Amino acid sequence: HRVDRRQRQMCIRDRINNGQLEEVYQAYKIYEITYQKISSDLQGNQAKLEKINTILDTELKGILTEEQFDRYIALYRTNQ
Repeated sequence: HRVDRRQRQMCIRDRINNGQLEEVYQAYKIYEITYQKISSDLQGNQAKLEKINTILDTELKGILTEEQFDRYIALYRTNQ
């Protein structure tokens, strides 16, 4: 089906640029290293999990546009 010009522009504007991509990669890399350390006992490490999630969210909020960050929250943090 045909996507109108305005929708296409919105999609392009919301795409992540290369600089953002590298920063997001580095933020997730740090998150993943810490997550692996606590993943064997997530119930017992609930406070640590919440802390690293908050740190990741804060990092991503500084990297992404408001629209991108809102989409991230909707996809990954809603109904956890």
